[in-house]
Amino acid sequence: MEMYTQTKDIEITKHADVIVAGGGPAGVAAAIAAARQGADTILLEKNGFLGGMGTAALVNPFMSFSAGKTQLVKGIFQEMIDRLKQADAFGGTGHAWSFDVEAYKYVLNEMVLESGVRLQLHTYVVDAILENQTITGLITESKSGRQMLLAKNYIDCSGDGDLAARAGADFKVGRESDGMVQPASVMFKMGGVKTKKKALEYRVEDFDLPQGRVLFFGMPRAGEVMVNMTRIVKVNALDVDDLTRAEIEGRRQVKDVVEYLQNHVPGFEDSYLVTTGPQIGIRESRRIMGEYVLTKEDVIECRKFSDGIASCMYMIDIHNPTGTGTEKVVLPKGEWYEIPYRCLQPVALDNLLVAGRCISATHEAHSSLRIQPTCYALGQAAGTAAAIAVKQGVNPKEINVEELRTNLTEQNCFIQSSVAMK
Repeated sequence: MEMYTQTKDIEITKHADVIVAGGGPAGVAAAIAAARQGADTILLEKNGFLGGMGTAALVNPFMSFSAGKTQLVKGIFQEMIDRLKQADAFGGTGHAWSFDVEAYKYVLNEMVLESGVRLQLHTYVVDAILENQTITGLITESKSGRQMLLAKNYIDCSGDGDLAARAGADFKVGRESDGMVQPASVMFKMGGVKTKKKALEYRVEDFDLPQGRVLFFGMPRAGEVMVNMTRIVKVNALDVDDLTRAEIEGRRQVKDVVEYLQNHVPGFEDSYLVTTGPQIGIRESRRIMGEYVLTKEDVIECRKFSDGIASCMYMIDIHNPTGTGTEKVVLPKGEWYEIPYRCLQPVALDNLLVAGRCISATHEAHSSLRIQPTCYALGQAAGTAAAIAVKQGVNPKEINVEELRTNLTEQNCFIQSSVAMK
């Protein structure tokens, strides 16, 4: 195998059928799905725990995953919820879809390991080795130094599309007009709250709040709420100096918001700050351009596709990139749209799939599909597709999409539509 000069002396430490980069909702689901389909699978995660933004940034609760009485995301996502319920760590006295973060970390560890996935934490993917349009290896950095891992197929679930970008994939960042992305937020948990409200949101005009609103969600444990009220604008999540600025500014905002809640919101008089997310929450960065680009029109017109592999009903939800306020477009009641398999296929890369918020979409469509339940569905589809490709000895773009859709339907994680398809 021909390698770049700087990689010739790096030791090859592991081989696999499928390597998944990123252990958030998409990555966990992708790795479990691939392993259950018989693929020897490695899951790489930069943190010391799984869960992505849900654990690293305390993004809570899960957003909507049902259209009317139709639950759109089941499969591995539902298995995870069932385990959280068994541990009294889901919903309960709080919001119906809230979850205990520490229980969530444990449940994901158990599900990944039980599936046979080889898990490697504290690991950054820093480069990709290419031959023509095929990735032949990954370069990682960890406490063990710089290492090389080889696989037949790869799945980028890093959120920021790091692996795809390092492999040379085309990508876009932000809205078309000026490249600005949705703001970042530091979410935080408060205890000692005495309110019967399981979720609360209202605008505030007479105080200079970062988002211009009060927004919190009840947690499974009584007296605890998760607060989403910070907003750091003009953050480039791909720049370390900008991320550092955002972390500092975010925690300054937390202090101000906590004081506001304690002094002005009923039920918070004796409350206290429990914890902030270990890292800032990122809503938007790279969107890897694929064989199809999902659009705002696809979302709001609830379009179905002949190669649809995941469903979503969440609204267009664009937090103002430059200030307060949020643009929302709600889908018709009981309706949903599908995400095509082509959105997971980067242009000009044959053995790489992407899943999660970095898939191929416009800025507007991304604001809908970025939620955690949908990322689980996308990950399960990508992992299943990668494993099918391994079995058939082809690349993921060459598999029979109907076979994939049937497989996902049998896994109870996708509802095949009978309406007209695009």
